[in-house]
Amino acid sequence: MKKGLTITFCVLAAAAMMLGVLTSGAPTTVVRTAEVTVGDFEYTAEVSGEAAAGELYTAMPAVSGRVARVYVAEGQQVRKGDKLFSFDETDTRNALKQAQYELDAALAANAQNGAELIEQEAMEVMAMMPEPESVTSARLDAARAQSFEQLAQEVIAQAQDEGVDLGVLNKAVEAMALFREIDEVVPDIQPSVENIAEQEETALEGMLEAPMDAAAFGNEAALVGATDGQTLEEAMMERSEALAESAPDSRESMPVTPEATLESPAVALCREKVRQAEEALNRLTMTSAMDGEVLGVALREGEIVAAGSGAVVIGDTDRMLVTLRVPEYELENIQTGQRVRLDSNGITGTGKVVKRGAALISGSYGEVYGCVEVEPDAGFAPLTGASVEAEIILDKSSDTLYVPRECVVTEEGGRYVYACEEGKAKKKPVTTGLESDYFIELLSGAVAGEVLIIAPFDLMDGGEVTIEM
Repeated sequence: MKKGLTITFCVLAAAAMMLGVLTSGAPTTVVRTAEVTVGDFEYTAEVSGEAAAGELYTAMPAVSGRVARVYVAEGQQVRKGDKLFSFDETDTRNALKQAQYELDAALAANAQNGAELIEQEAMEVMAMMPEPESVTSARLDAARAQSFEQLAQEVIAQAQDEGVDLGVLNKAVEAMALFREIDEVVPDIQPSVENIAEQEETALEGMLEAPMDAAAFGNEAALVGATDGQTLEEAMMERSEALAESAPDSRESMPVTPEATLESPAVALCREKVRQAEEALNRLTMTSAMDGEVLGVALREGEIVAAGSGAVVIGDTDRMLVTLRVPEYELENIQTGQRVRLDSNGITGTGKVVKRGAALISGSYGEVYGCVEVEPDAGFAPLTGASVEAEIILDKSSDTLYVPRECVVTEEGGRYVYACEEGKAKKKPVTTGLESDYFIELLSGAVAGEVLIIAPFDLMDGGEVTIEM
């Protein structure tokens, strides 16, 4: 009895279900929709990056050493030339003192040698110059007087030795005549003989005081550094004064002067040692190469710092830049002048693209991107190094139609949308324009306010749909 009732109940239930299917018709699909919007449409690229100073400078020491003093701290404003840090100078200063001592000694010895050289050069010049006529005449008169006197003495001596005869007498007479001539000549000649040294000295003084004729005495004038019209004495004095000026006195850097031709190789070597020691001392103190703010200090007093290591970072924070990482596939769409919307932890603003990097960079996860620099407009001032989210406006259409990009599907080589009309899905071909990550522009095939189905991937043209509430 129970078995018969169960069978009857099952048959009635199956009949009821079949009746429901027959009376309800085709199934209905629940869908989400969006209206076609009219307005300004932007094609943008959403990227991220960091805020950075407009210009960065990293101070790196040229030598290694122990840090003696750090003059700056993070956040401090500095001017170009301000001291940043310095190394211990003890050894370098000792080396400079030793080099200066050696230079002093070399210059003192060179000054003495130089004075002797100048005197020798002057004598050589005077020897090469023609003797004045007055000196030459004096020399000839003195020689004649001496020959007359010698001849007279010989005649008298012979007369005394041989006795008086005609020949001797004639010689005596001749001798007397010579004596008379000598008596007349010698008084005039003797002062010349006695004053020959004085006349020569006077002539030499005249040579010293006479202007040098470069045309006649070019080689001689050049030998002592005389210029045309300058006296030999003036040239000698000028060289002596120049040599004296180069004597050891100043502790400042001593450049090579025109009298360097008088310097010995030892002096030149000592000068070079001083120069190198001064340069080494200057390299121990690092100064700022620009105006700006100290953004980072990577050393402390007492530390050993290697040459070339980044020690202090300085940036021009008055001119902010934002560096963005743009995916490789978007780089070709980036152009200078494009507008950008910026957001750094709630600090919002706008800016423009000023530079697109030429090199690609591989990220830690295999992504490839390029760097794009954006100059913010006034008012956008996040902290240096803060993260920034950005929207680069790549293109823009005004007063156009657009919908969420999920409304458009690609089928059979074309692009379509499904409109919701009277509870049914209607497939319509469309022409698209600009696209962004979230929206797509419709150039044809749709009208403003039309309701389109979002993600209509499993719908059939003409299928019944119900809009999700």
